[in-house]
Amino acid sequence: MGPGEGSQYSLDLWWDSYQLTDRLDGVRTLAKHPVQRPGLIACALPTQQFIDNRLCYTPAPMRELRLIWTYIRTVFGHWWLITIEVVLVLTDVLERIFGTWLLPPLWVKVTIGVAVLMVAQYLAYRAEAQRLRATRISVDFRDGWYAHTAPNTAAPTTALVHLRLCLNIANRDGRDTTLSLKDLRIQEHVGLVVNHVKLFPESITPPTTPMTAVDIHAGRTLPTILEVRLTFPSSDPTPWGPTIGVQVDFGETFTNGPITLSADVPTTP
Repeated sequence: MGPGEGSQYSLDLWWDSYQLTDRLDGVRTLAKHPVQRPGLIACALPTQQFIDNRLCYTPAPMRELRLIWTYIRTVFGHWWLITIEVVLVLTDVLERIFGTWLLPPLWVKVTIGVAVLMVAQYLAYRAEAQRLRATRISVDFRDGWYAHTAPNTAAPTTALVHLRLCLNIANRDGRDTTLSLKDLRIQEHVGLVVNHVKLFPESITPPTTPMTAVDIHAGRTLPTILEVRLTFPSSDPTPWGPTIGVQVDFGETFTNGPITLSADVPTTP
């Protein structure tokens, strides 16, 4: 699909991505993005000279054929791994231990084959569910700051830092979920101790007590505030510059492993 001869921009569509090219500027690629739902591409790009937020569809039969091929390839990959790495290796080990050939009856072979196929299908489903889940929950940094506070009189060998992050937490899944703070790191600074956390919706009054988790309803994006007070050794040789690199790990109800946010946070003016 393109704008026609002589136009400045061209749009190329593939199965699962699209690419926008500026043809008059050395064929410079302006945008190349994956599509979360192959077959349906929302062409909401900045080149409205020839694109007017139209929807481009891949024909349904082609989508089905691609889906079937992906399913066969994924399940066969798991089936091959289980059969070769588990069943045949285990059979060879048993034959060497007992010094005899294993010749199971036909019904045993059929049962093992069906069981391996079921396990392969489950592994393929689990991998796909985790992949989709990772794209359905996102944490984006909007704004924020950090500041050194008054000296820590309770522990003179440490200093205090106040960190405030404004976030957008998007739940694109069909289920309500809970996001909780697991860990926080600042690049090039070690010995940090988190001693006070407030993770709360931006729409409510800031809580007076620690709060480490927020609930996000299905299909909603929740503007959220994360406030953290940290202590660190006064002898820390690394200077605190105009910006610091912050990494925050969040836990989520249905996701295995952390959801990590990385942001460059400036200091207060």
